[in-house]
Amino acid sequence: MAFFLYLVFLAFFTTGTGILAYYADLLFFRRKKNYSREEITEPWLRAYERIANALSPDIPMGGILFGIGALFSFVWSLASAIFGGGFGEANAPSHFFHFPLPYFAAFFSFPFLKEVYSEKLPLLFRFERALVSGLGLGSLSSAFAGWGHLHEMHFLFCSVVFLSVIPPLLWLWNGKPFLGSLLGPPVVWENLGEASREEVEDFSEEEVEFPSEAPSPWEDSSLPEEAIDSQSDFGDLDFDDFEPKEKSS
Repeated sequence: MAFFLYLVFLAFFTTGTGILAYYADLLFFRRKKNYSREEITEPWLRAYERIANALSPDIPMGGILFGIGALFSFVWSLASAIFGGGFGEANAPSHFFHFPLPYFAAFFSFPFLKEVYSEKLPLLFRFERALVSGLGLGSLSSAFAGWGHLHEMHFLFCSVVFLSVIPPLLWLWNGKPFLGSLLGPPVVWENLGEASREEVEDFSEEEVEFPSEAPSPWEDSSLPEEAIDSQSDFGDLDFDDFEPKEKSS
């Protein structure tokens, strides 16, 4: 029963983190002035992009590393039984092992370990973002599963775990450094193709208005036709040399 609750919460928090990461990018990182209705009301595809980014550069292998990290967090929470605690019990050992210590240790140590062991463990550091995300969401899901299993663990403790795990992931899944720590490969947004996201992220078709019929600059012009044919730039013309034509009545 406890493991089933854990899987339910893991799926819920993974999807929810993807949605929150998208809205965080939309409202805080990009800071657009105008938003289309679809951007606000249809976050599902864009939330999937954030989840895929967390598992990049190879989604199947990233999913495996994510699952390993999440499973490790669940087993870590069960280790409280060794010290007299239990899964979901309201005691000091249970609270200690339900807190996401492995998540924070990996999050802030991987940038330094990568410089030393990247050649020896290329697979691990290639999917570090997926592994760290699994550790964090696994710890969060374990805490809520423990709360839902026995209802002994305080919900306030679960809320603290939520506020500790989710904010760093919002930066991480958007390819932004959090407190100087940036994990994983650069973000590539599939819906933008080869274009740089920074170059097009502020573009909105609603913000640009194209006139249906642009008036000709030579319409009803008072300049002689010879000057118009020979000069293409107004900056090269001396308007004092020309006199307006008198219209015949």
